[in-house]
Amino acid sequence: MMPEKRIALVWFKTNLRLRDNECLFNAVAENDVVIPFYCLDDYLFQTTKPGLA
Repeated sequence: MMPEKRIALVWFKTNLRLRDNECLFNAVAENDVVIPFYCLDDYLFQTTKPGLA
């Protein structure tokens, strides 16, 4: 029987920083596999009143 792998899902919200991300650092240190997850929000692409995207 093969040993079970420890798998972590790291859910990124708006902070995609990798260098100093404590959650990501801990997931990598404590698990065999890390699955990064980011759900792109359409809200980020809406035009504001001043015309900025």
